[in-house]
Amino acid sequence: MSVYYDDSRDIYIIVPLRDAKSYPSRSSIDLLLPTRNFTGECYLWIYTEAEHPVIKIKNETFLPHEVVVRDGRRWLFMGRKYLKLNLASPPVVSFFGLTDPSGDIFLITSNKDFIPHGGLADIERQILGYSRESLGVSQIIPNVTTVGRPVKFKLIFTAGETGIKRGGRIRLTIPRIFSNPQIKDPNGDGYLKIVKADAQLEIISIEVSRDSWEWIDITAEFKEDLKPGGKVVIYYKAERTQIVPFEYERTDRSYWFSKIPPMAISVMPNKRCYFTPLANGYSHTLTFKADIPERLHLIVPSHARTGERIVLHGIFTDKFRNLSDVYPLHADVRLKLLGRDWEEDLGRPRGFYGRSAFKMLLDPLPEGVYRIKADSPSGRFNSLSNPIKVENDSNLSLYWGDIHAHSEMSDGIGSPESFYWHARNIACLDFTALTDHACYLTDNEWLWMQDLANMYNKPGKFVTFIGYEWSGKEGDRNFYTWRNELPLFRGTDPKTNSLRKVWRLIEGMEEEVIAIPHHSLENAKWEYHNPSFERLIEIYSMWGSSETADTKLWRMPKYGISVRQILSTGSKLGFTAGSDNHDGRAGFSGEGAYYTSIYVPLGFRSGLTAVYSNALSRREIFHSLRRRRCYATTGERIIISFQINDLCMGSEGVWDGSARIRGEVHGTDLISRLELIRNGEVVWSMRPNRMDVAFYWEDYQSPDELVYYYLRVKQADGNLAWTSPIWLTK
Repeated sequence: MSVYYDDSRDIYIIVPLRDAKSYPSRSSIDLLLPTRNFTGECYLWIYTEAEHPVIKIKNETFLPHEVVVRDGRRWLFMGRKYLKLNLASPPVVSFFGLTDPSGDIFLITSNKDFIPHGGLADIERQILGYSRESLGVSQIIPNVTTVGRPVKFKLIFTAGETGIKRGGRIRLTIPRIFSNPQIKDPNGDGYLKIVKADAQLEIISIEVSRDSWEWIDITAEFKEDLKPGGKVVIYYKAERTQIVPFEYERTDRSYWFSKIPPMAISVMPNKRCYFTPLANGYSHTLTFKADIPERLHLIVPSHARTGERIVLHGIFTDKFRNLSDVYPLHADVRLKLLGRDWEEDLGRPRGFYGRSAFKMLLDPLPEGVYRIKADSPSGRFNSLSNPIKVENDSNLSLYWGDIHAHSEMSDGIGSPESFYWHARNIACLDFTALTDHACYLTDNEWLWMQDLANMYNKPGKFVTFIGYEWSGKEGDRNFYTWRNELPLFRGTDPKTNSLRKVWRLIEGMEEEVIAIPHHSLENAKWEYHNPSFERLIEIYSMWGSSETADTKLWRMPKYGISVRQILSTGSKLGFTAGSDNHDGRAGFSGEGAYYTSIYVPLGFRSGLTAVYSNALSRREIFHSLRRRRCYATTGERIIISFQINDLCMGSEGVWDGSARIRGEVHGTDLISRLELIRNGEVVWSMRPNRMDVAFYWEDYQSPDELVYYYLRVKQADGNLAWTSPIWLTK
């Protein structure tokens, strides 16, 4: 897919239909149209052998007007349309009646005089005056590097047969998660320099790309001709790169979220040309691989019954929590079971699946709270598991999930299949949801993604919800259902671009659908809150915490409203936490760097949602979420029970003279502080400085009308947890 456009020239959007999506039971194919910010009249063409193709775009249907050129396949003029294109909101285009779309091409242009000829290479040559293959070749050294380590890159560009005329330009693109490029301080981070050029070349700008807020574009202009075969060598020093393993291969700047290689080159051979990315296969690739194993993560269920065997998972990762398969592990690790006043040797890890993970089955335990400890002579793999509470008789179990994450299906990376595998086998989640952006999903993709979620759902073992992220006039909401399908509403569609419109469309589905606002500090608007669907709010994610307006767990501008401000309106919302991970890795994201994802705003570790439920099934977990029987953490599996007057978290009750508040907390580190929040204020606190604590406190201050309480837990390692509130009405 290619987009050629600048402010002074016509726009051309070229889409090979081999990239379109299909679904077996549907006669149409569809795709997300590559866009730029453009408004104006456009002319639609299709290159096909089909006799009667039909195109639908923005709720309008286009039929063939005339055959222009016949050469096996033919170019058909499909009509014209006034288009308002937005970089952030590419429209979905559907095609009907195509016989062999693998060779078909869709073209949109604002040039009314343009008449296309030939296939893809011909049409690009007709627009550009040259082929992309003739622009040149780039090489980067190193082309394989390790995540999180400083790198000194050397880029070598060799001009192709087109050469570059005086006044022509080259453009380098660097992801914003990397060190900010600069040309002034040779000893500073991000220093970039042209170390060799066979023609005089001068850097004229370094700025956020007009094609994506995720990129920095560096533009350099030639002051004399660069002949074919001429070389340019550019040096770039990056102390900060990325901590997510990934292989960059494609060069097309089709969407703002396209993943192009760092230092990818686009060429403008002369003043009258468009910037054109080097052809795939002619541009360098760049691979970031995981570092060596440095950590061991031990995960056990938070709850078990007496007589029940317990599964221990162990995951070896690098320091950023990436799986490492660079070489076999050599870890002399001993495992111990820790009880209240005793410990038992469990031997060495066994039951490996792959090089980096193992699963051990432990014998049943008597009632109590336990943890598993790992010791290694080097100390590198010393670790402590989350607590597990064993009870003789309990109707509820505690389950862990992350229901907010993204993949390559929208603006992330990683396939949906790898997402579900990672969630179950590495993050060891009990439930999850892949919530790619609705506005970047085609209808066929959505059908396929629902099928995948249903296929990976295994009641009693691993629960997957169908869900997506809606972004519209009132900010972002994630929609979920416990059923096997969910209507797809795009916030970019005029029919569903506001919550008022969406609420009307799902009226009557209150027991089947929930909507969860997230990063409310960033952009949430609360005028159209619907308590029938909005029963929860995401208080924490990799964006940070939206608990309060003055939170320190936040980096981005604050255009929205905090969770406490929302609760002060009388809204009754339980708390969830997730990742908003864009790396296809729910519940176990990167950590330990300024940017913890490939997506700029994300700088914190992924959160988790804990749910008390009768069973591990879609319906029961969903029902517990609706009832707000849940709490949020910054990623640690802290066990919390919290009751007021025998009401559990998320409940509503009546003030009967006092609030008798009791709770129990079992941490993954020392619990440094407990705080009880009443109507936005801390009314009670304690500093236990131990890992297991029970407490009781009674509040006699009568509320004026409505009062809410929630418990805030802070550990010595800085991790936090928030229980869903309990409301009492006078």
